Formats: sequence, C-alpha cells, structure tokens
Amino acid sequence: MPKQLLVTTAKRLRVPHPFCRMVSRLQYKPDFFRHKLNCEFVPDLLRSEKRAPDWKTCCLQRAADLLKKYPGKIWLSWSGGIDSTTMVASILKVASTQDFERMTIVLSHHSVLENPSFYERYLQHLPQKNILEDLSNQLVRENAVLITGELGDQLFGSDFLMDADFLEDYRIAAPRIIGTTIFERLHPIIEESPFPIRTAHDFFWWFNFTQKWQFVKYRGLEHVTWNLEAKYGPNLMHFFDNVDFQLWSLQNHDLKHRGNWTTYKAAAKDFLFELTNDEAQRHLKKWQSLEKTYLVSENRLALDENLKVISSLEELEEYALH
Repeated sequence: MPKQLLVTTAKRLRVPHPFCRMVSRLQYKPDFFRHKLNCEFVPDLLRSEKRAPDWKTCCLQRAADLLKKYPGKIWLSWSGGIDSTTMVASILKVASTQDFERMTIVLSHHSVLENPSFYERYLQHLPQKNILEDLSNQLVRENAVLITGELGDQLFGSDFLMDADFLEDYRIAAPRIIGTTIFERLHPIIEESPFPIRTAHDFFWWFNFTQKWQFVKYRGLEHVTWNLEAKYGPNLMHFFDNVDFQLWSLQNHDLKHRGNWTTYKAAAKDFLFELTNDEAQRHLKKWQSLEKTYLVSENRLALDENLKVISSLEELEEYALH
C-alpha cells in the first residue's frame, strides 16, 4: 500500500501535487518520498515475450474474467466518460442473463449528462445507486465488489495535455507545463522507455504510466468516508488493472491518439462505436470524472502500508522522510 500524500502535505513539504504522490515503477526513482512498490515493475513488463491482445480482446476477456472471479453482487462505477463506459460496455457485452441480475450501476446525474445516449440505451433499466450513498459500508455488508474505470488514463496519456499540442517537442512543452525543476527531476525516466520519447504526449504518457499508476490504483482509500475494510481487492477492483492492458499500452503507442486532444483514447472510442454503433461514443471528450464517481468531502492525511491512518503532519514527516 503506498503512502497517500495529499495536497496540504505537499505544500508543507514544498512538493507540488501530483508529484508528492509519485511511486516509480522504473529502475530510476525520482520519488520525493520513500514508497513501497506494490504493483508491476515496468522493466519486468518490458522483458515479457508475450504479445498483448488487441484492445477489443483485452476488454472483453477482462470483462469475462471479472464476471467469473466475482460470482456475487457487482456494482459498476460509471461516470459517463470514456474509461468507465468502456468498462461497462465490455461487461454488458459478455454478461449472461444471470449476470445482469446481479449488477448495479453506480452513477450521478452528471454521468447521464456526459453520455445520455449510452444511459438511455443500456443503463436506465438496470438497478442504480447514487455516488453520494455510503458505498463502502454497503459493499462490506452485501459482500459486493465495485468495479471502476480507474487506470484508463495511465494507459493512454495524461490530462496535462488538455491544453497542449500533443506533437510538440517534449523538451519544450514539459518544462512549460510542469516547471523546469520538476522536469529536470523526471527527465531521466525517458532512458527506460521502450521507444524514443519525442513528443509531449510521449513524455506525459510515460510519466503517467510509470510514476502515477500506484497512486491512482489506491487513491480511493484516502477518503475518510471509505470504510478501510472495503479495501482494494475484496470489494474494490479497477477494470484496467491487469497485465494485458499494460502490455497493450507498451506495445501500441501509435493507437492512443491521432495527433490531438479530440482523438485522445482513439482505440477505446473506436471500440465503443463498434459495440454500440453510436457515433456519440466516438466523440466523447476527456473530462475530470473522478469527482462524479467518488464523494470527496474530506481526505485522510495519509495511510501507511498496513492501512493505519496517519493523523498528523509530524507523524507523516517522520514516516515519509525517514
């Protein structure tokens, strides 16, 4: 379990968000704090001789595996965005009649506004829960699993590029976007990339994939409303958290976009269009969807590897820096 270092802590320790939360999956460790790696080591993935399936196969096989792994109640966290819609569409595609009977959609009115055609066609008749409910305690009581679309961003790129030129030289774009000091600290990560890093998209995808994966995997646990008994694994699973998707990302860099922000996550959008024949799915935009999926009323200061809450800055500094 990584230490979840929050924005208030970052300001105190003079490390800006999100860089205080980095957990490097590379040989090079630009981390500002000491973290225990608790997910795949990217050099191991790069040494794999396995060829990733195509995007469609990755999605449908992952959906089938999750339905088999979790025979009880399944809640699907849907924000209306590209990643969560890919997750839900994949599971609905392979689900049996019995599987449909154990599914619940977790959403908000923002989810419907973001993707109304998908909601009207596929979701409006399924059981639903509002994101503002006390979900984690319900998960424990009902022995259910919540499946999210988290880690999709890490496969495709970074929202640092929302207002940037995807194809700009990273050596010009990255210092402008994140500052020279942070860029210089991160720059050596390019040496472990499986291909030359040239563009802004290349650089920020590689940063997101190698430095933010672990934080994103566990960040739901930082909310004080989340019952820590419903921790990652028994009651919380991310659709994109498997090796095949990571290998796909490493081996298919040319399929992630077509040169600009409107084509970001092109492979996922094409897959959704193939499943739905709905042109709107090809034109989904990347929005900040996290706040629609989780109620972030208050965050824990930090957690240690054993899910013990760290409640003071002094305790955190002692833990993180020594």
